[in-house]
Amino acid sequence: MKGLILKDLFQYKSTLKSYIFILIFYSFFSVATKNSSFLAGMLILTASMLAITSFSYDERAKWDRYALTMPLSRDEIVLSKYLLSAILAFASSVAAVIACSLLDLFFNRLDIMLSLAVSAVCLEIALVYLFILLPIVFKIGVEKLRLIMMAVFFIPAIAVYIMVNLGMPTPDEQMLINLFKLSPAIVIAVGFISFLLSCKIYRAKEI
Repeated sequence: MKGLILKDLFQYKSTLKSYIFILIFYSFFSVATKNSSFLAGMLILTASMLAITSFSYDERAKWDRYALTMPLSRDEIVLSKYLLSAILAFASSVAAVIACSLLDLFFNRLDIMLSLAVSAVCLEIALVYLFILLPIVFKIGVEKLRLIMMAVFFIPAIAVYIMVNLGMPTPDEQMLINLFKLSPAIVIAVGFISFLLSCKIYRAKEI
């Protein structure tokens, strides 16, 4: 299991420069807009999506055929992708807290609790998106996933826009607080269901 995760992490050496460039770009954007929350969101989302990129490397190298010749079960291969996703998401969240704190110091408005809260919300959103996408990529592959990824990102935004324009009531502060308290359990439940679904899909998949 450890070897599977390390294999994926080593693959990111070629994309490290691109990721640093993205980080610098969004840092300048956040400074210009004086909005450190934007940097946190983009940092966590971009890093988390690297988990999906690992599928692209595997498909090009026909990795699955080789992996299944080793003493690994299909469920372990699936689990390694979920662990990779979690590692990337949590590591980027720590980086987001540090980056937001540094920016807030620059703006003379340091608020560690706010940085933690923003990063936690971004982390949960990123994980939910990943948990939705992972069973799909196991089913159809990463190349066919691109249009679906766009839909997964834009449909919620369009839905919120329509709700606001229709004058539908928005959640009040207490409802948002309750939702925030329940969100870790919701994310874990979505992740568990997603993992079971991915295992079922991958067991039946012809390699």
